[in-house]
Amino acid sequence: MTERSSITREDIDAIAHGTRAETWTPLEADLLAATDQLLDHHRVDDDTWARLAEQLDERQLVEVVFVVGTHTCLAMAFNSFGLQLDPELEGLETIPFPSAED
Repeated sequence: MTERSSITREDIDAIAHGTRAETWTPLEADLLAATDQLLDHHRVDDDTWARLAEQLDERQLVEVVFVVGTHTCLAMAFNSFGLQLDPELEGLETIPFPSAED
């Protein structure tokens, strides 16, 4: 997987620590917070949105919401259809992901 993208194993492991992981830039931490909030509450809170608005333009802000929503929709469909992970992705489903409340 890491050979096909810029995502490292360290990045994947850091996701389990949420926004508290030291590996994230401020923008990455804010994007993770926004993702957690969208998944948990279906909205981004005002503080997180304000921080993102300082770093992203309007088009990028809209894209954040649509990327999270699209991936959520795909996950629902794939899970409902019983699709299996590609062999090189096996094990990723066991990563403990924190919620926005953690």
